[in-house]
Amino acid sequence: SQLNTAHNHVTTSPGKVNGLFDYAIDSSTRKLMGYFDTILYKMDSLDGAFDEVVATVTTSNNIVEFANFEGTLLYTTWARDALRYWNGSAASVTHVQITPAGKHIIVAYNRVFLGDVIVSAVAYELRFYFSNAGSYTTWTTTSDYDTLDAPAGDRLMGFGLLKGRLFGFSKYTVNLISDVGGSDPIQKTKRIYGTGCGAPRT
Repeated sequence: SQLNTAHNHVTTSPGKVNGLFDYAIDSSTRKLMGYFDTILYKMDSLDGAFDEVVATVTTSNNIVEFANFEGTLLYTTWARDALRYWNGSAASVTHVQITPAGKHIIVAYNRVFLGDVIVSAVAYELRFYFSNAGSYTTWTTTSDYDTLDAPAGDRLMGFGLLKGRLFGFSKYTVNLISDVGGSDPIQKTKRIYGTGCGAPRT
């Protein structure tokens, strides 16, 4: 028999579930976030009811990736929408005014990383950009980017953290991305060749 036959369904009735995220605003406040179709929803107090967070510009109906930068929710989609952010209480979502838009996002070394990007309508599938230290809104896009060491035709499939170190992986390689400090702080080193991952978010 079923362990729980008395349960409540999510009260919204959208179509495609593009992503869920456990969002910690601070040490005592969490919200379950959902991205359904093209709309961001929040669940206050884990009460089973999703409420829409208004966005002034609609994002794509595609898989979403979330990140948390010191209590601020960040997200982008695999359609490479412009980076969006929400502080957990504002009435609406805001987007970061930067040129690159990427599929993959992660927070590491007190920076935000965006990978598999599009710049001026041109896709750079192995390139990643990184924000200025301590900020998700300030980016030096003319210089603060790098490209994974991977064969031609490969593409950046996502990021992962292991023991505080950031890795960028493609279908056929794994690159260690380090913060070495100085004037050129972010450096990448190919660690594995011939083996990567074709399944983002695994």
